Amino acid sequence: MPSINLIMKLLPVFLTFCILAMLFSGCKKDPPLYPSGNGVITGPGGTGTEPEVDTGIDPPVDATYTIPIGAANTIAFQIDGAETVVLTSATAIVTPPNVKTITGYTSILAEQSTPDIIFQLNFSAISAGERVNDLLGIIYKSFKLSDDGSGMVKTSTLKKIDGLYRVRGYFKVVATDDNDGSKHTVIGSFNIAQ
Repeated sequence: MPSINLIMKLLPVFLTFCILAMLFSGCKKDPPLYPSGNGVITGPGGTGTEPEVDTGIDPPVDATYTIPIGAANTIAFQIDGAETVVLTSATAIVTPPNVKTITGYTSILAEQSTPDIIFQLNFSAISAGERVNDLLGIIYKSFKLSDDGSGMVKTSTLKKIDGLYRVRGYFKVVATDDNDGSKHTVIGSFNIAQ
């Protein structure tokens, strides 16, 4: 059985811990407000009712992003200014913010055969804007290109309308060929409507 002296020594520590726990448990940030699929702002205090719309208008190409945005569900890219490759049946995986992805996460994906092409572009965002990419991976012809965030992604549209994502934009990345370590500039665009 503990002695009274030990209890008296531990009592102030215990009381301090309890007081701090009570203070910090009352200091919580309000959860963020996010637009729902129908454009309504959800969360505490969210009363907006303006519906999300997609005008379909994209900024023109510029000195950085030179591959125009193509038809729905396509990805277009060039490696070192060679021919433009267009992938059809492209998809996007959009992960809303959560414990693991604070800003949300978007993956643009496509795969086709004849010729064999695998394409993946990832970036940490679920909104329009320009940002550093997280990952680019392309397998095409003799190339096996990868990058770990050296390029830029510019999304002109990233919205969820009537339960479907509209994701359009551009990218420019200097990627490394895993076969020989050579560097290659990859530019392109994407247009996902799913």
